[in-house]
Amino acid sequence: MTKIIKNSIALIFLLAISLLMLSVNAASTAQNNDGLLIGFVGEYALDDDANPVTIIVLFESNPADVQLYEAKKRGEALSLSIAENNVKDDHEGFLAELAELFGETGKAYGQTYTINWEYRRAINGVSITIPSDTVQYISQFNSVRAGFPNIRVRIDIPDVTQDVIDSIFKTSHGMSPGRAAMQADDMHVLGYRGAGVTIAVFDTGIDYNHPAFNSAFLTLEEMRLKNADITEKDTINRIF
Repeated sequence: MTKIIKNSIALIFLLAISLLMLSVNAASTAQNNDGLLIGFVGEYALDDDANPVTIIVLFESNPADVQLYEAKKRGEALSLSIAENNVKDDHEGFLAELAELFGETGKAYGQTYTINWEYRRAINGVSITIPSDTVQYISQFNSVRAGFPNIRVRIDIPDVTQDVIDSIFKTSHGMSPGRAAMQADDMHVLGYRGAGVTIAVFDTGIDYNHPAFNSAFLTLEEMRLKNADITEKDTINRIF
């Protein structure tokens, strides 16, 4: 493994949850708090026992920045403090419902749980390890929009020899003509080779409502202005 490859591809984030965000929004609008569980099939199917399982819980409110963006799209006024309080209320409400479920009068009394991570920026929710037979109860919390299995993805970086790296940097175009268009060779002459750069890759879908992708997607009307041969059925909420 060469140093260039290691430093240039330091980290790849595969956000599997973002692939499901659109379907979650639509489904949770139609059936709020009806135990929306997504992806628990095959090897991730839930057992009807107390074996521990780690899941990702998505709360009702979107992250604060997403709330602001969506409010702006609707022409509504929303302050950052209110949006952040919505996120805070979700977390506090979840903890309260969790305490009730595992409390003396709860259906999961005597069992244990562990909150592994709290999420407030990219998504609003938690990673939690709980008994498998309590997942359905948690999915029905007022604070919960949906639950997902904790899917871990590992990318094996190929073993690239130094000869291959040298052949790439000795050509004018490198791996593609796009590199020449970006004048990457000029940057290499200056000593910039991407070492120490962290790359985050959004794979298998994204939440197109996230402010980070503002104006990145064209509406149906904008596509038609470009003489694109598409109809509304080719879009998601008229977004292409």
